[in-house]
Formats: sequence, structure tokens, C-alpha cells
Amino acid sequence: RMESHQVAQQIQARQYPCFCVLLPASLDEVRAIGKIEGEVQVDAAISLLAACFEEMESHRAEIVARSAQHVEDRHLREQQDREYQEALEMDRKRQEQLREQEREAQEAQRLQEEQERLAREEVEREEAAKRAVDDERRVQAHALGT
Repeated sequence: RMESHQVAQQIQARQYPCFCVLLPASLDEVRAIGKIEGEVQVDAAISLLAACFEEMESHRAEIVARSAQHVEDRHLREQQDREYQEALEMDRKRQEQLREQEREAQEAQRLQEEQERLAREEVEREEAAKRAVDDERRVQAHALGT
């Protein structure tokens, strides 16, 4: 709470009575937006109040516009943050999908290699069996020939 002497110093009152319209600038500071010092006439006071009212309306309009701009900026930031998070989520899903496709491709490759190995082993077994039959026939033919 400011004392009258402090206010008088802050508004730089030079003469009394001092009719002043004050606008709080902060908790510890006030701003004089209109002042009449010395003998105060009713018409001058009304005219001062009207002028101050217009200035305060202008000031209020600026504050409202600034506040609206802050709200709009905040909404824009929130929207951008949401879009960024959605993009990150899409990237994460895309990476997961790529990893899954890679795992599936590796599994398919492994199965293909396993099938090829089994096919080679089957061919080798058949060839070994055929050789064994051929060897047996040779042994029998040789036994018959001697």
C-alpha cells in the first residue's frame, strides 16, 4: 500500500490540490494518465476524466488484443506440439513396421535356406542310396563273374 506522500512524489505533483487519474502499473507503481494541479474546475475535471476514460479504453483494448494474441499463440504452439507428437508416433510406427518387415524377410530367408538345405540333404541321401545300390550291384556282378 502506497502512502500519499509516495504517490505525490511518483506522479511529480508540484502544486496542490492535485487532481490525478492513476492507472496501476504494478504492485508498487502507479502511472498518472491525467492530472490537473492547482484550482480544479468542474469542466476541466470532467474533460480530464473523459480523456482518461478514452485512454483507458484504448489501453484496455490493447490488453485484450495482447491477451487474445497470447491465447492464439498458445493454441498454435499446442497444435504444433500435437502435430509434432503425431509425426513422432507415425515415425515410430513406420520404424516398427520396417523392423517387422525386416524380421519377416529374415525369417523367410531362413526358411528358404532351410528348405534348400533339406532338399540338398534329400538329394545327397538319394545319391548315396543310388551309389550304395550301384556298389552292391557291382559287388554282386563281380562275385558272379569270378
